Amino acid sequence: MFETHVRYFEVRSEVLAGNAMGNPSTRVFAALLPEGAERGERFPAVWMLDGYLGTGRTQLNQAGALGVTFADELIRWQREGVLPRTIFLFPDGSTRLGGSQYVDSISCGAFMRHIVEELVPFAERELPAIPSRTARAVAGHSSGGFGALAIAMLRPEVFGSVIASAADSAFDLSQQPTFGRASLTLARYGGIEPFLDRILATTDSHKLAEDDFSLLELLALGSCFSPAPDLPGWCELPFDPESAAIRPEVWAKWQSWDPVNMAATHSKALAQLEHLHLDCGSEDRYFAQFGHRRIARVLASAGIPHLHTEFPGGHDGTRYRYRMRFEALGRVFARVVDGLTWYRSAAE
Repeated sequence: MFETHVRYFEVRSEVLAGNAMGNPSTRVFAALLPEGAERGERFPAVWMLDGYLGTGRTQLNQAGALGVTFADELIRWQREGVLPRTIFLFPDGSTRLGGSQYVDSISCGAFMRHIVEELVPFAERELPAIPSRTARAVAGHSSGGFGALAIAMLRPEVFGSVIASAADSAFDLSQQPTFGRASLTLARYGGIEPFLDRILATTDSHKLAEDDFSLLELLALGSCFSPAPDLPGWCELPFDPESAAIRPEVWAKWQSWDPVNMAATHSKALAQLEHLHLDCGSEDRYFAQFGHRRIARVLASAGIPHLHTEFPGGHDGTRYRYRMRFEALGRVFARVVDGLTWYRSAAE
């Protein structure tokens, strides 16, 4: 079904060019257009941020029950009135280490700037997207959920609504306990360089041993939160590999990126949002549910309106939750569209 509604764009990024990690600066992102997009109307837009190891476009092809793809579901939900006709956009935030967290890093590249300064203007030139902050939403799961929150807090002028699903957060629970196992893995390989020589030669990262995958993900986070272009792994480790002890000065950098702490220091930006939704499974293996609860507590204490929901379930296989998430966003978008008289005139 969805093939008739999807378009792919290749964009050469100026802000990603020359990054220390050698990630490609030419990126492909996809746009899923609503039915009737050819009639000259303009539509709200949701930017969908993929999780770790995703390329954005991978979300379009994820088949669920009976082979129904996420894109098929997005189109069906619009037909059923879950949300008004909407453009969905899927940027590529992948790196050699698996993911960029959608932040600006001197090691892996300026991915936040790539999205907000290059892709958003490009999409609104080339596609019938309403060029208004209130008509833009950013949504994501896991690393994408982190990215959605980070962009909302650091670039509040761009998006009016945010949906964060199982966002990386509460780093003291999700990341610090992995340092001992990472130290053992580094010892087994003889350091970061021989580890990466072996791992980056692997053709399918999904087949990595659990400890290898965990260390790769940790280095990917380090390249974003404590980047060091000239060091092995393009980052400073937040722990000493010999003792697994915390390196306070580096760990402080990671903690400054924890959305729990960011929510407290960027409350004014969050207060500007039209809609903020935190959603997570109560049995999330990365403990994002506790991070979300902490963020919600910060928001409540600051008097910031938000929607905080939990459900019985874990970290994966939660795509079905987007129907509920988009119902709440759809009500916001409906008000936005109704309030834009020039939009109604163009539609007529």
